[in-house]
Amino acid sequence: MIRKLFSIVAVLSAMTACSSAPESSIQHYILPINSQQQSQLKTAAAGIPQPPQVEVTLAPYLAKENVVVVQGQTQVIYAHYHRWAQPLDYMIEDFMRKAIVPNSHVKQLKLKFDKLHANLQGQVTLQGEYSLNTGLQQVFLIELEQPRAGYPAMVETVAQGLQQLSEQILAHQ
Repeated sequence: MIRKLFSIVAVLSAMTACSSAPESSIQHYILPINSQQQSQLKTAAAGIPQPPQVEVTLAPYLAKENVVVVQGQTQVIYAHYHRWAQPLDYMIEDFMRKAIVPNSHVKQLKLKFDKLHANLQGQVTLQGEYSLNTGLQQVFLIELEQPRAGYPAMVETVAQGLQQLSEQILAHQ
């Protein structure tokens, strides 16, 4: 009887030791280039002047590799398994350079982001200020709803917000 009990305990111990929860993999994200930017890049290759110098400053809480989600008004959540593939400021600089490249009047663009995140209800917020060649600062606030839940949809919505911001910048120059 004791031998049988010992055998059962040994088998159960072996089974629990071998089973483990699957490891979660870390997902990395880049900002997508939309079809409008792709056509602008082709036009730029055909002889448009040098792209503008773009300088991006992020609020300190955004200067991490983790994707940021905000809960309520005050709680910042850094996604552990969802990260930016490159520094976020670098990706925004590249995105804006490509979005503004066909406009030869913009030589320098400075962007400061106070907010660039989603909330748990699926709303993406981009807030901050920008200045062009003249140095005159303009405030911006862009709020968009994600088309579906999830981090990939959030990244796509951030790119959509950046595209709207580039259009706003070009309209106010």
